[in-house]
Amino acid sequence: MSHALYRNRELEPNRKHFINSYPPFNIARQSCESGLQRKRDLALYVHIPFCPTICTYCFYKTFRSPAESEVDVYLSYLERELELFSRQPGAQERRVRTLYIGGGTPTVLNPDQLRRLVSALRSALDFSALEEFCCEVMPHEKTANYEKLETLKELGVHRISFGVESFNQEILRDHNRHCTPQLYDRTYAMVCDLGFEKINIDLMSGLPGETWSNWRATIDKVLDWRPPSVSIYKTEVFYNTNVFTKLRNGKTIAPMMSDEEEIEHIRYAHDALKTRGAYIVANCLHLVRDMSYNTLHYTHIWDGMEMKGLGLSAHSCYGGALHQNSSEITDYYGYLDSERLPVKRAHEMSVRDFISQAMVYGIKNLAISRARFVERFGVDLALIYTDVIHRLLDAGAVTLDDEWLRVTPQYYIFADDVARMFFLPEYENMMLSHMERPARETPSLIAAS
Repeated sequence: MSHALYRNRELEPNRKHFINSYPPFNIARQSCESGLQRKRDLALYVHIPFCPTICTYCFYKTFRSPAESEVDVYLSYLERELELFSRQPGAQERRVRTLYIGGGTPTVLNPDQLRRLVSALRSALDFSALEEFCCEVMPHEKTANYEKLETLKELGVHRISFGVESFNQEILRDHNRHCTPQLYDRTYAMVCDLGFEKINIDLMSGLPGETWSNWRATIDKVLDWRPPSVSIYKTEVFYNTNVFTKLRNGKTIAPMMSDEEEIEHIRYAHDALKTRGAYIVANCLHLVRDMSYNTLHYTHIWDGMEMKGLGLSAHSCYGGALHQNSSEITDYYGYLDSERLPVKRAHEMSVRDFISQAMVYGIKNLAISRARFVERFGVDLALIYTDVIHRLLDAGAVTLDDEWLRVTPQYYIFADDVARMFFLPEYENMMLSHMERPARETPSLIAAS
């Protein structure tokens, strides 16, 4: 099938054909009748805002060490939100393709509470086409014991996203993570023994206190485990975090490394994982042993699937709008007591927003299908973004052929910088809410032993 926008032809001013409708109804087929009833796909996120401890760099809405009764109250309100959402026009016309339970620490919930949550979700929405069920796990003795992990397996979790961040105990302690490398080993062994299909290990590059020696040891440990998937997030110090307050006030926490050194750390990690572990770069965050281990939740969202978030402060891109739930627990409960969805703020997406979003998210996926773009928007991306793409081609950041716009391997770690090239002008400075890193003060130590 051709995806050209037009056919080159001469104008024929002869008034032979009157345009009654477009596209022509001749393209309709009887076999497409069932398509009118086809459900639209949905990525579902559920936020559990509780943790055994609050990490210094965490900018999510979380509460420390809740009582079981507090968790029960939250689940009651979450169930009420779920019920209200399921009664909204269009909700029953969605089928959940991916379910991601995050936080916070979802495994703060006890086994009965986990069963209660998943039962409520499955009762309210269509999970018949579910491809991936992911749950975040913090390796903490109170939240990741064998009984809870076994419960997750029983409930159908396919993918465990396992927050490691660092294998250095001093760094973990400095950032209020009450974990040890030995606890990590035990938890990872339990996850493997239970036979989860996909296991992702989260790391954080550029943590205050990180050194080359520590970072190499962390990557060596990951290669020793050789998990199916590894994600690496750059530490950003947002203004609403404890680490920002400590750094601003000159507290004892170690200073941040420069951007230049963090780039060297992430390059080292990618090189080591690819050459010594045979990992493949799947997107801007994940390296995987095989593409079958890639995250479907992020992949689908970045390919344009609607995403609905449930719970305190949860974000959504659903029904043609961006919206966010209230971030204050009393407000969240108050909305639901009034039988209203707890949406605190919203933005109706324009066509410009959706086109820009498709480019930004597509770059995060490292490749954009030109045919898919035409299918969604009716125009070739190369016609809209001619100048930007030419600049990126000249920089060696992307390649362009008849089928794909792709990020080049040397720019994989800079995918977010490439994506920023496609921001709408009015949004360019709206997301810069974190502390700048200091300039490099010392020569590179990348070659040091």
